[in-house]
Amino acid sequence: MIIQGADLFSAMSLDAINEIKTSILEESYDKGTILFKPDDPAKYFYTLIDGRVQLAIGREAEIDYTISRPGDIFGLSSMVDRECYTA
Repeated sequence: MIIQGADLFSAMSLDAINEIKTSILEESYDKGTILFKPDDPAKYFYTLIDGRVQLAIGREAEIDYTISRPGDIFGLSSMVDRECYTA
C-alpha cells in the first residue's frame, strides 16, 4: 500500500502501519472535484496515489501549490489538532 512510501509514515513500525491500514478508504475523484475548502471541518487527511491535487491557500488563493508525487500527503489540518482545513 502507498502509505509505506509516504514520508509521514517512514519511521513507523510495521505494526503501526498495519493498524492505520484498517481505517484507510481508497477513493477516486474526477478532475475538478473539490475535496475540501478552507474552514470545512478537518476530518480526513489524504495520500496521493495517482494524478495531482492543487491546493490554494488564502481567500484569494495567494499561494497555489500542486501535489503530484505518489505518496505525498495533504489535508494535514486534521492531523495537527485544527478544527478546520486551512487550504
